[in-house]
This record gives sequence, C-alpha cells and structure tokens, in this order.
Amino acid sequence: MSPTLRSFPVAFFAAALALASATANAEDPDTSNKWRVQVSGESTADGVVLVRLSEIGSVIAEIPVTVPKHSDKKGVAQRIRDSLNGSLDANRYTVEVDDGNDVLVKAQEDVKDFELAIVRNTADGTEVTVDKE
Repeated sequence: MSPTLRSFPVAFFAAALALASATANAEDPDTSNKWRVQVSGESTADGVVLVRLSEIGSVIAEIPVTVPKHSDKKGVAQRIRDSLNGSLDANRYTVEVDDGNDVLVKAQEDVKDFELAIVRNTADGTEVTVDKE
C-alpha cells in the first residue's frame, strides 16, 4: 500500500472531527441574557460601529452607530445606547449606559439568551468590545 493511501484514513478522520467541531459550535453559540459593551479611546475620524444582535438561528438586528470625529468614550457609549434603544424592542431588551463608558444590554425575563457582537468599527481611535455579564 502506498504511503498516500495509508495516510488517507487519518486525514479523513481529522476532517470529520473538524466538521463535527464546527457543527457543534454553530449549534452552541456564545449567548447570554446580559452583555457589556466597553468603549475606550477617542475617535480620530468619522466612522461607524456596526452592532449585531442575534438569537439562536437568526439575526434580530444589525444596528449602525455613527461616530463623529473627536467623540470621546462617553460620547460613543451614549450614541451606542441611543442607537440600540431606537432600534430594539423595549419589551424585549433594555439598554443603558453604565460607568459612563460602558453600555449594558439586557434581555427581559421572557426573552431567550442572545449574542451581541461588534461586526465592524471604522471609527479610528475608538475601541469597542463586548463581554458577557
């Protein structure tokens, strides 16, 4: 048997394992009922922060947040809060500024856990991250 044929079962097994792992991760997304959006820095150019809120299996909203040049972290946090509050159903989610430069996004009691992500940030000088609470 050639060396190539002997290594085929190993390669096939590795590929199957990778596929199973990817499928498991797709079925088990990183969800929570409360997220903290942290903002740091000051924008050196006009930009947009694109926030995505997803529930298992579907994107609920992709919300663009405009950030003018020279916006400080508190100003960006307020813009994120205002944009999310203007786009999300208040009966399902609450959004508030915490500690001046953080934004808390919480699901109401009857809402399933959700995923929050920063899809894109073109506001140079400003860093925006999300963490589970």
